[in-house]
Amino acid sequence: EALTKIAELERKHNVKVISTNEPIDLDTSDPDVFMKRAFDYLIANRELLTIRNRTRQGIRNAKENGRHLGKAPFGYRNLKNSCNGCTIEIDESQSFIIEKIFRDYELGVPPNLIHKSIISLGFKNTGNSTIRNILENCVYAGLTKVPAYKNLPEKYVKAQHLPIISEIDFWRVQKLLNN
Repeated sequence: EALTKIAELERKHNVKVISTNEPIDLDTSDPDVFMKRAFDYLIANRELLTIRNRTRQGIRNAKENGRHLGKAPFGYRNLKNSCNGCTIEIDESQSFIIEKIFRDYELGVPPNLIHKSIISLGFKNTGNSTIRNILENCVYAGLTKVPAYKNLPEKYVKAQHLPIISEIDFWRVQKLLNN
């Protein structure tokens, strides 16, 4: 694709495209130049794929070790420079709302009524699936979801952060949600 795009640019704009490691007087119509460029691009693409695989594996390893990656969900806050590798901690000013959401749902309160009741408590998230997204988030039970990767299955592991709700309550709610 890169070689085709270069040829198209050269024809369309009447220019000679060369890379920084090629001489200015390079004959871009030479078949050997085409072969060298094709080989260089294949090597570069192989490196890109290797980096992507290493990144995916690194993310999976971090999650398998119970690390939360990314922005902390409502009820938690991100830690900076933590010494134990834990990246989030409970935000006491918000965690009681998470507890209420799970408790009310287990008692049979519909999600739309739960949402209305927590707005007055300082909950600002909106949307039809906001409550369901919270109820499905294993982070609140002190778990980390490790996605499937190649031949390795998806799994849940004990997280490094503290839970807001019990794991038993989380799985009970998952059963109610038919998850």
